[in-house]
Amino acid sequence: VLLIFPHLVNLPLDKFQAALTRVLQGSSHSGQVLSPAEVLIAIHGIDPDRDGIPLKKADDLSLLFLVEQIPPPLLFMRTVLQAIGAFPAL
Repeated sequence: VLLIFPHLVNLPLDKFQAALTRVLQGSSHSGQVLSPAEVLIAIHGIDPDRDGIPLKKADDLSLLFLVEQIPPPLLFMRTVLQAIGAFPAL
């Protein structure tokens, strides 16, 4: 799945979300294909030059993915709090 992940990211948003749901849920036979942490790492591993995916699209998808996680990942929340502390105008 990691080898084709850039192709998944390049799909229209609704198709990417459907593919991501399948990857996270897996099947009754195989279970979860990737964990949420592995998905986030895969999104951050995208190289815009190599994979032909605009950096903004990869960034938007990673934020969308993080916002949809319930509860939000602890490190993400810590990063948000540090960013707000360092840049209160955000």
